[in-house]
Amino acid sequence: MSTTSVLPEPLSASFPFTINVARTSAAQVLSYLEQAGGAVGDGAGGCCLLYEDSSAGAPFLRIGTRGAGVGLLAWHEGGREACPAGGAGGFSPVRYRSPAGTLLLQPARSETDWSTVARAVQEFCVTGQRPVCVRWDDETPARPEKSVAAQRCDVPAPSIGGPPRAESLIGASARESRRPAEGAVLPANDRPVPQTPGSDSEHEHEQGEDTAMTDRPGNGDHDWMLDGLAGIPEVLFAAVTAGDGTVLAATAELDAVQREAAAACTSLRLSPELSSAPPPGAPSRPVFSPQARTILFARGIGAGEHAGAAACLLVVATAEADVDAMDRTVSERAEKIGDALRSPGSSA
Repeated sequence: MSTTSVLPEPLSASFPFTINVARTSAAQVLSYLEQAGGAVGDGAGGCCLLYEDSSAGAPFLRIGTRGAGVGLLAWHEGGREACPAGGAGGFSPVRYRSPAGTLLLQPARSETDWSTVARAVQEFCVTGQRPVCVRWDDETPARPEKSVAAQRCDVPAPSIGGPPRAESLIGASARESRRPAEGAVLPANDRPVPQTPGSDSEHEHEQGEDTAMTDRPGNGDHDWMLDGLAGIPEVLFAAVTAGDGTVLAATAELDAVQREAAAACTSLRLSPELSSAPPPGAPSRPVFSPQARTILFARGIGAGEHAGAAACLLVVATAEADVDAMDRTVSERAEKIGDALRSPGSSA
């Protein structure tokens, strides 16, 4: 089995193979997983159940929409590895190795939740450690498998943090966050988008049309861009950056280092490997930081007179935030900002 930094084009080519994470960027892996999603099928994946496989001695992530395991993501400590037998469609597992262990991806049927798999692989490529952006359950295969409805009933309510804290910014956090409890099941993706009193989605400009939204792009006040985000408890920080990295709006005052971090995040989001902006409604690429226990959401806004070639909305949320609900909120806000930048006379 050869080690290579070149990813095969089609999903069915060169299986099995090993990726050297020291020479393969997370963007490359995500690009490959998107190809894999197109080849095998891309599903909405509403249910995630993790269990311990006693025969292999490794935790396996079962990913599906109807309570059935349709995709496997396994972690093997150190050099130990016991592959599950038989891949769907004749595919063998894909392995991502690091000194700490091996992340193994077993392709499966069309319902595979590739967004969950991509987040786990992306985190592994950054840390080289067992991914912590998914929650591990100690349920064994020998136990009767719960239905999707039963799993949803068992899902605990997410931990809601305190008010946003300005010191928790991109790439660093002084906040001591609670690690998800062992045995927690990843919630189903049926929770509503987070709402805050006074946000756009709850009621438009309750104080009147000529108040908060009267400051338009170009007059030096871009705070309207972050309406509906600053008050969400899970949001630690939000900013809008122009294509050149200039910070147009932020929920907290930024020092030079933080501005550079925001510009770097924009460059990453708009790099050639990630140059294609997600279509409306498509998921973005949340980046989980195990050190800071935060999730970074980056969403391209598009061309605009005051945004440069391409603006970017950056939102840092707590690790306990609902990824899919928060992603929808960020996406909707980015679309409103883009509409306003293209039509300065319209409401954001």
